[in-house]
Amino acid sequence: MEDGIWIAQALVNAKLAPSTSQARRDIKQNAVSIDQKKISDEKMHLEVGEYILQIGKKRFAKVKVK
Repeated sequence: MEDGIWIAQALVNAKLAPSTSQARRDIKQNAVSIDQKKISDEKMHLEVGEYILQIGKKRFAKVKVK
């Protein structure tokens, strides 16, 4: 089993996106930030740790990856 979680799945689990497809579209539109840094890689995996995920200007979630 690999450590971490796929970024799109993390956004869905945090209830920031309704589906992984929408999460991938948001990433492609440059609307997603991790710890205030824009991301563009929709295949990115988050390693174990804590992150602040953001979509747009007002949707935030603090995520802990185990």
